[in-house]
Amino acid sequence: MPHNPIATKQFVPYLRPNDEFFTAMDAKAVAMHGPWVITSPNMDMVPALYHFEDEDLQARKDGHFGFVDCFQWPQWASSELVWAPLILRQEEQHLIPDDIFDVWWTPEPKDWISVPGSAFPVGTLAPNRAESFQRLFNVVRRRYDGWKKYCLDKPDVMSGFMLGLRHSLARLKTHPLTFRELVIFVAEWQRVWLDIYAFVDYVEIILPRLRAPEGIRAVNKAWMGCFTDDSGLVARYRAAGIPVWYVRAPAYIPSNMNIKQAVTITFPDSIVTAQYNEGGKFTQPFPVIYRGPGGEARHTHTRRPYKGMMTYNPNINAPRGDHPIIPLSLFQSSAEEFQHNRDKWVDPNSPLMPPPIQTWEVAMRKVDQTVARLVLPDVDAGYRFPEPALLVATERKRDYFVNWLAARPTWISRVAHDPPQKLPVPQTWRNFLGGGESKKADSQTQRLKEATNHLFGDDILGVVTLATQDGIVPWRDSSLHVSELENPPVRLAQQIIWELYEHSFRFELLALDRAMAPQIWAQSSAKHEDTVLDVFPDHTLVMFSAPFPSVNTGLASTSFSALLPFLEAFRSLLTAWPQFPATLTHPLAPDTDMGRIFLVKNNVVQFYCQCFFNVFGRPPVVPHALPG
Repeated sequence: MPHNPIATKQFVPYLRPNDEFFTAMDAKAVAMHGPWVITSPNMDMVPALYHFEDEDLQARKDGHFGFVDCFQWPQWASSELVWAPLILRQEEQHLIPDDIFDVWWTPEPKDWISVPGSAFPVGTLAPNRAESFQRLFNVVRRRYDGWKKYCLDKPDVMSGFMLGLRHSLARLKTHPLTFRELVIFVAEWQRVWLDIYAFVDYVEIILPRLRAPEGIRAVNKAWMGCFTDDSGLVARYRAAGIPVWYVRAPAYIPSNMNIKQAVTITFPDSIVTAQYNEGGKFTQPFPVIYRGPGGEARHTHTRRPYKGMMTYNPNINAPRGDHPIIPLSLFQSSAEEFQHNRDKWVDPNSPLMPPPIQTWEVAMRKVDQTVARLVLPDVDAGYRFPEPALLVATERKRDYFVNWLAARPTWISRVAHDPPQKLPVPQTWRNFLGGGESKKADSQTQRLKEATNHLFGDDILGVVTLATQDGIVPWRDSSLHVSELENPPVRLAQQIIWELYEHSFRFELLALDRAMAPQIWAQSSAKHEDTVLDVFPDHTLVMFSAPFPSVNTGLASTSFSALLPFLEAFRSLLTAWPQFPATLTHPLAPDTDMGRIFLVKNNVVQFYCQCFFNVFGRPPVVPHALPG
């Protein structure tokens, strides 16, 4: 008899003798993804779903939008852009004509030819690439014109797209652009091309199938496909041969659902998510054009034209020669300036950063940062430890890492047992970690240096001076020579920065709990501190000389069983805070199913991040995963 995988919380494939016995509600492939069950009646894999959480729609290093780009990965179905599921998939190039492969090409510096005699670092698309794009244009124009002549010249949405595609090609060929602008304009041109190609496929192939259905068509795996919670759409797309995935909560899985195979979720492994940079240096990221869940708005904004930054002159002082030279920074003069202006609600793009934890990353993006949210009690909003990004977004990494590691043992002890009356702010940390050096020699700079020295005191300054003289700094259960930090190894830098995240989160949770539950602290401070420490696997606030951990534990645990006790301790602690969600007041029992664990974790983490902003008026420092 058919097997219900949800009833027993495991997938046991049930194979029918022939596909013709399957319906759209059955599963050729089935997988759990978070709290949802995703099935497909015509595909043997289940891709990761990026839909329910708010995500930034932001062009990445290659000009595309990453995992939430409907031109790169299956997204939620759109009722307006019905042809979107027919966008061609790069992963299935063996099913696609050879003459259109350049629609997934990404420019390199050699493809950017500088304008002769220009004082600015601008150029145009290389002639050989421009010819390839002209051939691509001719391909899609023939397809579009072949369909259009049968439509009696009625207006259609694609006529404007064709005009835009022609104009954009002329711009790439002749308009002076920085390399950064060239990258995103090429990606935009490719998106429009794919949209037109998909539209013609829809009107020529799919519409006739939908209007006069003839059984079940073989699925075309070269098409992108889509997710939906509409069973009728699943049936129609299956019949028409469009890849489709049906998303449901476990409670709505029928007991008689037929399953061919249970699969693991397929995650994208070749999609670029790094922010744009040139030569490994920080460069202004492309703007966030939409922040929110998937669906209609995300589809619409992926098609929003990019205007570029052509009202600003690019860096005129960029070095030039016989070959195109890429400016190291178009709008930022240094890494320090980037640090001042960066969005502190998201991690900086750097290989030195430890991996983010998705739940915390999403929660940070969803915080309501309006002024009306601020409570502003009498709290110190400074940083007990250096903001982790300070060590990343600086050109003087050796000084920052050496000075922090030299001061680390003494400073951790002070914060834990005799905290300073006023916490350092980021500028104070910059002054200290940079050794107080400055290009300015004015009285204000001198006062800042004196204030920094006074805050940290002779004991901290003394150990830093001694470490610099000896050339040795302590780190956990070992020591490092300062020369090792001249250009710190990636893994070592990630470990040091991970610990900063962890220490900051622990002390910030303690400080926020004191602000949110002052009555409990007044009644029994020692007992309640134990309750806070239950959130951490080692039941302590500080990590000093132990070997560096090798497994993610506590709230960073990757398995639900390992996560459960620490998530319950975290949830229980926050129940005493004002406005704690009533839906989260029930304890998590040892046999709680993973769907509820997933939802509770998301909501509790979101509540914590919002409360932190409400009280301190700045982003919290949140846990990260251990370096891989």
